[in-house]
Amino acid sequence: MGQGNLQAIIGGLIEIIPDAVIVQDKEGEFVYANRAAENLFRVSRNEIVGKPYNNPPWKATTVDGKPIPKKDQPFMQVLKRKGPVSRIEQAIERQDGTRIFVSINATPFSFEGGPILGVALSITDITEQKLAEQQLKDARDYAESIVETVREPLIVLDANLRVVTANRSFYDTFKVSKEETENKLIYELGNRQWDIPKLKGLLEDIIPKNNQFSDFEVTHDFPIIGHKTMLLNARRIVRENRPPLILLTIEDITERKQAKFSEALLHIDAAIHSVLEVDAIMQSVITKSTKMLGCDQAHVYLHEENYWVLRYAYGLPPEMIGRKYTDEEVPITTLAATTKNPVAVGDAYTDERVNRDLMKKYGIRAFLAAPLIMKDVVAGMLAFIYKKEPVYFDSIQL
Repeated sequence: MGQGNLQAIIGGLIEIIPDAVIVQDKEGEFVYANRAAENLFRVSRNEIVGKPYNNPPWKATTVDGKPIPKKDQPFMQVLKRKGPVSRIEQAIERQDGTRIFVSINATPFSFEGGPILGVALSITDITEQKLAEQQLKDARDYAESIVETVREPLIVLDANLRVVTANRSFYDTFKVSKEETENKLIYELGNRQWDIPKLKGLLEDIIPKNNQFSDFEVTHDFPIIGHKTMLLNARRIVRENRPPLILLTIEDITERKQAKFSEALLHIDAAIHSVLEVDAIMQSVITKSTKMLGCDQAHVYLHEENYWVLRYAYGLPPEMIGRKYTDEEVPITTLAATTKNPVAVGDAYTDERVNRDLMKKYGIRAFLAAPLIMKDVVAGMLAFIYKKEPVYFDSIQL
């Protein structure tokens, strides 16, 4: 195949490739433009050929609309580097007023290693890509502006439960910085206050099972801000052609819970000071206390003749009333009586102070024992039982 035939084939290929191709001589003047260049810039090749690189028949700027310095022109960059440059992005305003975005690759050419004779440019239309990027940025900015307007602390997690972002309220509430928070696993935040097995299970089910959860309560001694009770809600965020996210909101209900307990205590106090009979007063106290603490069962032992006698109960079969227990049979009750202070067992399946086999037999997962003291003598014990899951008792409950 002769040299002339080869050049004809190459020329034909350049004419049919989809990218615009423009050739400049060693002075930067356009000497060739293919058909795709005519279509891209919407001018004829006769209008392109003969024009200098810095005065083409279109207006070129940076992507954000600023003038392009001479040294940043692709032609000048190739001469400076004496080699190819790639992915130079420009905004192009065509003669008809329309605006596009292009990506330019440029390379010098010479014969047999001699001096540079010119520069060849391959120009790709990236308008759709840039518009999609801008739409994505606009959507992200819009979403972030909404996130920032939410009054409650809010965290966005990725599918691996790493923090993507959080709003200002979160940083202000927990006294942490973005650097301490973003890209960290939620369980690593702070002093690992969110490292709760049940919360982990709930969060890990959101993405694969499209689950959500509401009003999950967390009580913890947080760094700096102290003892707080938080209510968590989580939802999955679906994004087109992108991995889903988890939106987690956190509401501080410490004051609300304290008010709830205070109100319940007032009701209990009112019952104690009423004209009801002792039995009615005790039953009222135990019922209201059970609801206040959110437990499943409760009962009152009275200390009679060295036994703990079950006298009042809520949520227990009536036939249990009157049963007697020794100190050895109810060790936590005995401990609370000895110290004259409430004793809490958050997880009866792991706490060595109790008979764990017995706890499992009766389905008791956690309980709280509070001594009833009359004239500095323990006259009885108020016990609260939780059967569903471990309980992390806070200072308000105690």
